[in-house]
Amino acid sequence: MKSLDRKLFRDLWRLKGQMLAITLVLAAGVTLFVLTMSNYDSLVLSRTQYYEHHRFADVFAGCKRAPRSVLAKMEGINGVAQVEGRIVQEVTFDLPDMSDPVTGRLLSLPDRIEAGLNRPYLRAGRFPRAGVDDEILAGEVFMEAHGYQVGTRINAVINGRAKSLQIVGTALSPEFIYVLKPGTLFPDNLRYGVFWMHEDSLEASLNMEGAFNDVTLRLNRDASIDEVVYQVDEILATYGGVRAVKRKNQTSHWFLENEMTQLRSTGWFIPLVFFGVAVFLLNLVIARLIRAQREQIAVLKAFGYGSYQIGRHYLKFVLVVVLLGNLLGLSMGAYLGANMVEVYGSLYKFPRLSYILSVHTVLGALLVSGLSACIGSLSTVRRAVLLPPAEAMKPEPPARYGPTFLERLGFGNLLSVQMQMILRNMERAPLRTLLSGVGIAMATGLLVLGRVNVDALEALIRIQFQVIQREDMMVTFYEPNAHRAFFELQNLPGVALAEPMRSVPVNLVFGQHEKQIALQGVQHLPRMRRYLNADMQPISMAPEGLMLDRFTADKYGIRPGHRVQLEVLEGARPTIELPVVGLVEELIGGGAYMNMARLHEAMNEDRTLNGAYLLVDHNRWDEVLHRLKHSPKIAGVTLSDAALRGFMDTVAQSILIVNFFNILFASIIAFGVVYNAAQMSVGERSRDLATLRVLGFTRAEISDILLGELAFITILAIPFGLGLGYVMAYGAIADLQTEQFRIPFAIAGKSYAIAVLVVLISALVSGLVVRRRLDKLDLMAVLKTRE
Repeated sequence: MKSLDRKLFRDLWRLKGQMLAITLVLAAGVTLFVLTMSNYDSLVLSRTQYYEHHRFADVFAGCKRAPRSVLAKMEGINGVAQVEGRIVQEVTFDLPDMSDPVTGRLLSLPDRIEAGLNRPYLRAGRFPRAGVDDEILAGEVFMEAHGYQVGTRINAVINGRAKSLQIVGTALSPEFIYVLKPGTLFPDNLRYGVFWMHEDSLEASLNMEGAFNDVTLRLNRDASIDEVVYQVDEILATYGGVRAVKRKNQTSHWFLENEMTQLRSTGWFIPLVFFGVAVFLLNLVIARLIRAQREQIAVLKAFGYGSYQIGRHYLKFVLVVVLLGNLLGLSMGAYLGANMVEVYGSLYKFPRLSYILSVHTVLGALLVSGLSACIGSLSTVRRAVLLPPAEAMKPEPPARYGPTFLERLGFGNLLSVQMQMILRNMERAPLRTLLSGVGIAMATGLLVLGRVNVDALEALIRIQFQVIQREDMMVTFYEPNAHRAFFELQNLPGVALAEPMRSVPVNLVFGQHEKQIALQGVQHLPRMRRYLNADMQPISMAPEGLMLDRFTADKYGIRPGHRVQLEVLEGARPTIELPVVGLVEELIGGGAYMNMARLHEAMNEDRTLNGAYLLVDHNRWDEVLHRLKHSPKIAGVTLSDAALRGFMDTVAQSILIVNFFNILFASIIAFGVVYNAAQMSVGERSRDLATLRVLGFTRAEISDILLGELAFITILAIPFGLGLGYVMAYGAIADLQTEQFRIPFAIAGKSYAIAVLVVLISALVSGLVVRRRLDKLDLMAVLKTRE
């Protein structure tokens, strides 16, 4: 082994405590990076393979009823590789284990299933047979939620007729990786499922022989999807067609894409902050090491070692820490990532969701951590390289001590001797004091950052489910109904309050931008489903004009005063042009809103409704659900409590799991930062402290001097750390905003308190470790002066 390498390992062993702390900080960043990015890669690859193997469509469109001869026209569109017409119908199920209505989507299966689009993946059992009209295939999540087995019979209402159906198989579909009931944002697998029936049987049940009401298309790679969508809409317009949807806007794909976007953002932002802290600490240790080894550097240069060899020696010191941190981080990241992917497997249904630790994720962790550490240490190493031997042999000039600022103001008599020493030492080395404070402030900020997702989710739940959604349940009709249906709901025994709901699908057009959204008709002062302003306060609906959710408005540059076009996609399909008169803060989803009376006028209808929001007497809850379950008009009931559980079981679960690791690793970093500050302080001042011991100071008194300085710096740094944490948390929440969810920025006082408590505990533990080292201080060895 070369002499410099032996020196390297001796230095590493001598500083093993500090090196371990920095290694853990770096490993925390690598672990989070590998955990999130490997899960992102696993989802991307699994989704790509699933879509390809099961022929997931590129375009989706619906209509009222169209003859199958129309499919030939679509096949002739330039760029279309395959067209498949099918029948899709929402049905109601009467399940003995459920007191409230259960609904589902029933889709037709072609004769040649293996060649069809959106081909289901058979998990168990078999496909329904042709000519047998009581066999269905059921979605796996619905089967799991109810504990059903293949062979179970369930009762359904199809086209107004009751029918007993046998579940002959369990399946997944690339179209329903994330299963949602139309009009909702959270899964409720107890009350909504996806089912398949052979095409012949479903045609007969719905009187749809020779016709279809839904079509999917797969395109060639060079196809213009916008042109295809335009032509499909033109062809289906005669048959009550609903605007075609591109794959990127298909519900399941859209939700999964939003989740992956959040995962990727988390995988970069927080690990980079951790890497920054690790580089900062490493730079401090290297700078202190070089300062302490000035004479050794001079001797090495005098014996012929060149600047390049010495620079490489200290860079090896950095690389050893980077290598150890990456080995530990990659191992932990791979282990935790493999467990995390199982959580995603329970949320998003793939035939196979395999954990993948890709080469580019490993290289990314190595390169980002290694380059940041080396670049951060270059300036310090450069000072060692450029240090002239003659200059290095000279001892550093003695420190200049003098009265502190407080002493000059006349407060010296109020300070103890130990306090005067503490303040003088801090004032004579302002850079060291500042860097120690910065490190502790960064640790405090990371703890605040680690808690922000918890606080933000709590704020989202409180605002969405207590301020915005105040109803107990949302009832929807199969078809838009006259206002009389609302009075029937309002007069149900047990209904305390009812509020009408009118929603119309529209295509919003502003300049070159288009977006399909729901236009909601809203009463002037809604009492249950309320809308908020920027201050999160309820607002009344403007009597004229349009209100728009802020996220959509910002995305397309729409401001109050701008005029937008709304192309209605149902009924007579009028085009409405309205000025935007205000913006609404929506946390989940989004849309456009206008006065309900004005919407009825624009649609030329007489108070038509899609459903209602209900507030129910909980003593008569089961009675209300029983009546709704057996009403032929009711397509479904969405319970607010079930929506909240769906949110907690999906979106919140994945965010909170990642957040747990953020908090855990932030706590490790806090201890590492404070511990390093304490160890560097005792290393730099060991000679001064030993001198005080020789002069008669007790161990307790010199401990008070050193630990008092650490406490003083910690207390001063904490407020700045809380402010830094606020800024970092704001950036992290801003990075998580998606079209699906707008997580409000919120930090609870409890989170600040936890951050302060963890830093203080870290300081206390570090102080105890340092006190033990001071008790073992070798006075003779420390006081030896090199000639």
